[in-house]
Amino acid sequence: NQPLWLMDVDALMHRDPAPLFATLGEADVAFRARPGRWEPWNQFNASVMAVRPTPHGSAYLRLIAAFIADAHARDNLH
Repeated sequence: NQPLWLMDVDALMHRDPAPLFATLGEADVAFRARPGRWEPWNQFNASVMAVRPTPHGSAYLRLIAAFIADAHARDNLH
């Protein structure tokens, strides 16, 4: 099993992505951080993220899926 990397379709890769992929290490989930942003919802986003096929990584994906399903059920998708 390999980690899943998700990147925005409009992202530009100017160099070999291997060093980026190596940053995941043994972590279950990784995100691109933007610490210079004031708004908490902009500090961590899903424009570049990785999830390893571990119990914690799978639980995280199920939690996000439930959050999206709940927002859809409430007609609250933006």
